[in-house]
Amino acid sequence: MKTVTNLFFGRADHKDLAERKIIYLFNYFRKELGLEQVPGEIITPGAVAARSGIDELKIEELFSTIASVSERSFIGANDLKSLNAQIETFYQTTQR
Repeated sequence: MKTVTNLFFGRADHKDLAERKIIYLFNYFRKELGLEQVPGEIITPGAVAARSGIDELKIEELFSTIASVSERSFIGANDLKSLNAQIETFYQTTQR
C-alpha cells in the first residue's frame, strides 16, 4: 500500500486516496475483525476496540479523523499523512 500511497501523494489527489484508505479499513473491520455490517448496523469504535484489542480512545480518535476527512471536499497533504499514520498504527497494533 505504501507504493500506492506514494503515487497518490505525488499526484496531490489527497481526498481520493483518503477515501480509498477508509474504504479499505472498513473492509478490514468487516472481514478480519468479523464486524459484518447488516443494513442499518453501524461499525462503532467500541466494537472495533473489542475485536482489535486496541484502546477504545485510540479507535475513537481514528473514527474522529475519518469523520473529519469524510466531511470535507478537499484535504491537504498533512491531513492525509495524519490519517495514514493513524491507520498504519491501527494495522500494526491490532491483535488480529
